[in-house]
Amino acid sequence: MPDYKGFVWLSWKPVPALTILLSLEFASDRPTVDAATASGDTPIYYDLDGHISAALRVDYAINERVSLGIGARQVLIGSR
Repeated sequence: MPDYKGFVWLSWKPVPALTILLSLEFASDRPTVDAATASGDTPIYYDLDGHISAALRVDYAINERVSLGIGARQVLIGSR
């Protein structure tokens, strides 16, 4: 388990029909393990770096019943 992790988002409506959603997910370093195998190999423990990942979504309401949306995930990926 990472020491800390989080998720934040911002929703913005510059005009009534348009919604822009930005989100950011982050986590600190965390340990992981390669599992032992049937041949008796010893498990190997090591640390994974923390990460930051961003996403963007844009929705446009054509009318009250129909909206179009497009999004991108992992727009910004980085390690601490």
